[in-house]
Amino acid sequence: MSVSTEGRFMVAVGAVIEHAKTGRILLIKRSEKADFSGGIWEEVIGRMKQFEEPEEALKREALEEAGVSIDVIKPISNFHIFRGEKTAEQEVIGIIYWAKTESDTVTLSEEHTDYQWLTPEDALHLASHPGIKRDIEAYIREKGTTNKNIVTWEKLNEEIDILSKRVESTPDIIIGIVRGGMIPARMLASKLKVKQMFCLSVTKMGNERKVTTEISEDISGKTILLVEDMLETGKSLIVVKKYLEQKGALVKTACLYTMSISQIQPDYSLRAVSEVPHFPWE
Repeated sequence: MSVSTEGRFMVAVGAVIEHAKTGRILLIKRSEKADFSGGIWEEVIGRMKQFEEPEEALKREALEEAGVSIDVIKPISNFHIFRGEKTAEQEVIGIIYWAKTESDTVTLSEEHTDYQWLTPEDALHLASHPGIKRDIEAYIREKGTTNKNIVTWEKLNEEIDILSKRVESTPDIIIGIVRGGMIPARMLASKLKVKQMFCLSVTKMGNERKVTTEISEDISGKTILLVEDMLETGKSLIVVKKYLEQKGALVKTACLYTMSISQIQPDYSLRAVSEVPHFPWE
């Protein structure tokens, strides 16, 4: 039997927290010992304290539950549930926000046992609770209407087609830098009908970068198109280009997008962007 007590209920705030650089979102795993919905993967969420403003409470919860500082973007969803029996003491009204953080370092409270940074699609797959899925879907819808820098597979194909037409001559070999350059390189190889393709890995060591895979065959005198998805600083592209040129190759560079902080201008690109796009493979 339900008990009605007018004006009595709990208020909760939560957030789908997006890592600003990668676009991945944070899910944390509730302890199996929790008194409600133990073991589920969820967003950061908790109850407001009396006299707290909602956004103030959300920032506190993010620090307490995950150890991250956040910028609150906007509310994206809400919910109304009972934590058990349908009584005033168990009634919860909640507001879910979209928030961003610059840090991907997470420090969990005792209430949670694990965390993952995931693409929104992977987060939907991992989340089993219908309410959490609903919140992630709300985030995806909202981000889709506000972030014009999302690159879909359809858009990527169109962009690669344009980029391929800017390449002045067909290279002997196309090389993609792992991992962002792999798919654009493969697509360019198909567009340009280049059969020989390699991928090279670059490892960051302090402020330096080093090529950590080797090309065993002789590439001296070969024309190579070196491909990245986009250039932020462009340091990896610089290092790989130098590596290939030391082996005697004639290297041209290509990428879809550049940023103002890029230290190298590619031979072929589409345009400069002000923020890092979200590619479909991320």
